[in-house]
Parts: sequence; C-alpha cells; structure tokens
Amino acid sequence: MPSQSKRLSVLLPAIALAAFMIGTRFHHFGSAVNLPDASIAVFFLLGLLLSWRWFPVFALLAAGIDYAATTWAGVSDYCITPAYAFLLPAYAAVTFAGWWSRRHSALGRADLAPVAVAAVLGAVAAFVISNGSFYFFSGYFTDLSYAGYLAKTGHYAIPYVGWAMVYITAGLVAIKLARRLRAAGLGPVA
Repeated sequence: MPSQSKRLSVLLPAIALAAFMIGTRFHHFGSAVNLPDASIAVFFLLGLLLSWRWFPVFALLAAGIDYAATTWAGVSDYCITPAYAFLLPAYAAVTFAGWWSRRHSALGRADLAPVAVAAVLGAVAAFVISNGSFYFFSGYFTDLSYAGYLAKTGHYAIPYVGWAMVYITAGLVAIKLARRLRAAGLGPVA
C-alpha cells in the first residue's frame, strides 16, 4: 500500500490541476473579470506530473465543465458540434508533449529549452487539431475556403498558444518551488 506521502504527491497536483481547470474553463478567451482557459496547460502539466491514467479523468472533467457552462451558466454552446470530439486528440497531443517532457523532470536550466519546445509544439498541435476539426466538422463553414477560414481565425493561434505558455511557465515555477520545499523537509509536496 502506498504511503500517505506518495498518495499526496499524486493527489495534490491532480487537485491543483483540476481546480485550475474548473476556475478558468468557463471563458475561453478571458475578460476583465475571468482568466483565459487554462486547459491546454493543464493537460501538458498532467502529462508532466501524472500518469496517463489521469487523462480520462481530466477529459471527463473538461466535458463536465462544458456541460455545466452551457446548460446552467449561460455560456454559448456554439462550439458544441461534431468537432467537439476532436478535443480528445487535441488534449492527448499536449498531454503527450508533457509526458515526453517528463524525462526533463529535474527542470534545471538546461532542461527548460526542450521542455519549452515540447510545450509550444504540444499547444500548436492542439490548436491545429481543435481548430482544423472545427473548420471541417462544425458545419458552420460550408462556403468558406480553408484559406479564408485561416484568415478569419488564425489570429486566435497566438493567444491560444501564448496563454498556454504563461500558464505552463507558472506551473513549472510552482513545481520547482514545491520541490524545493519538499527537499527542505517542509511537506509531502509533489
């Protein structure tokens, strides 16, 4: 049976990531009072910190938040189309990038470049999968060429990837701080 410290080293990051997703997922782009969606960063950090067994839990959490947002919180259901199913491979791509980065888990300065490249590539892959599937399968763009669609929506790529990088950076700083606290004997922090 795993020790309490080992269980906490898994549960604390899982709870923190879930809380972060719950706190930001209701508003995709953010506003003056709402943070932008952190889901891409959450799935990257999931891959970095936890096992793939957590992926379905977080995928269901994301879907549950979306259901609650569109059913009870008045958020538009514009994005709930057949393309919505492609969020699974989009999130899997960024989770894989985090999982690949796990081999650089010491997160020293020499490790940051490959982790940063993996994070950017994972976020770009997630954007291409989610945005491309929305173009092809949402049913909204039957008379618009793909080039026209990219011209209308390509400007979303920078905030999508940019906010993911801001959140991933904050997560990496929190991980580094938690590891220092743990090394100092200040608790069973992951």
